[in-house]
Amino acid sequence: MTKRFIIFFAVVLVGLAAFLIGRLSSQSRLVSDDRGQLALVNNSLISRFNRTEEKYATPKGPVKISQDDAYSPKLAPNGREIYYYVPQTGQIRSAPVVSANDPAGTGSALIAEIKSGLKEITWSADGKEIIAKDDASHIYHNLPTKSSKRLNQNALNPVFSKNADQIAYLYYDPATGEGAISLADPQIETFKNILNTRSTDWQIDWVGPKTLSLATDNSLFDLNIETGALTKILENKNNLDVVWSPNGQRLIFSSTDAESGESGLFVWDTADQTEANLDIRAQASKCVWSVNSTNIYCFAGSSLVTAEVDQTELEPKIIFTDPGFVRAETLILSGTEDYLIFRDSQTKKLYRLNLN
Repeated sequence: MTKRFIIFFAVVLVGLAAFLIGRLSSQSRLVSDDRGQLALVNNSLISRFNRTEEKYATPKGPVKISQDDAYSPKLAPNGREIYYYVPQTGQIRSAPVVSANDPAGTGSALIAEIKSGLKEITWSADGKEIIAKDDASHIYHNLPTKSSKRLNQNALNPVFSKNADQIAYLYYDPATGEGAISLADPQIETFKNILNTRSTDWQIDWVGPKTLSLATDNSLFDLNIETGALTKILENKNNLDVVWSPNGQRLIFSSTDAESGESGLFVWDTADQTEANLDIRAQASKCVWSVNSTNIYCFAGSSLVTAEVDQTELEPKIIFTDPGFVRAETLILSGTEDYLIFRDSQTKKLYRLNLN
């Protein structure tokens, strides 16, 4: 009896030992698995929070914003888009200055389709009306209504007023050799002659609601459209090039030095009747004013230069240098003035440059 009990007790001990060993082994595996899972989670969290964010870095230098050949570019009223004309297709298109979805500048939108192969386009301030020129004459277009009208072939150099309710232009009859600086509605259904002239050299611009700027190759005048009074501003300048400030109180002009053949840039204050040398070798047509009429940006050779024209001491500063700037033309500032847009005369494309 005692022997059987001993054998039974031994078997029980062996079974219990086997059970305990199995239990400990199972718990060890669970602990190991839990540690492994925890390690994976920790690695995932570390990787997640240490991951480098992919951000769009603003490129230094010019960035192309039009894939089409862009002619006669204009800043849209919202200040964030550029309107332009594609002569190959006759399309009027719009390209964003900067797009979050397209930072490289490859997208544009169709606004309207007009005749292809036009020579030049004059825009109204809101961009809804244009006057385009072909080999025969000028054509008025209302883009929203898709209406158009061919203007008299003797109407030259038309320019929209600031509110686009009328245009100023030179009417010249080659048969008689006589002409006039005239005002009319954009379709020239009614008109008024302001100043008689026999010259066809006048370049016309609006300075204010009642004042026109008339420029020739060597002289500049302003014309009061109510009284017809003509006042000389500049004279005896070689290859005169003029850009008025937005408020009409200043202008920058360039003229060619007879000895060196270089174009120097000057600022003229209409209130003080004073002229100051900006010490910049550039043409005025390669400059643009800030909206507050205090700063200018100019392409001088291969450099983009800026100057504060209302300072006593004019100190031009170089912002950026690029060989391609030699070909830059038609400068436009974005609405917030943080980008400069220009056209490359060789590639015919539009580019932007970050001024910050």
